[in-house]
Amino acid sequence: IHCKPPRMTMRLELLVRMIGSTAEISALNQWMDGIAAWSKSHHLPIYYGEFACNHAQNVTTGRDKWYSEHRKAIDSHGFAASVWDDDGGFKLYDRQADTWDEGVLKALGKSDS
Repeated sequence: IHCKPPRMTMRLELLVRMIGSTAEISALNQWMDGIAAWSKSHHLPIYYGEFACNHAQNVTTGRDKWYSEHRKAIDSHGFAASVWDDDGGFKLYDRQADTWDEGVLKALGKSDS
């Protein structure tokens, strides 16, 4: 599936706002519960593709929490997944500097720090 969860979808044109409220996290998990139920009833695995939060959001507005909550929900539902990186507004890897966004890696459980 392509990531389009309720209320937690971040588009570049949106103003920066706080994300990751209890209600948003609950809606995300309920949405994924429905996907998992469909997956089970159809005997098909889920690949949760291209989930990302743009750089208009930051640590203060909940960007890392957004990634963390998605990772937790993906893991708890047993989905395979990939993060979207476009080398622009959704950049996780800086190709010029050869560095990763450590905050996001940590939120995804992929950092040693």
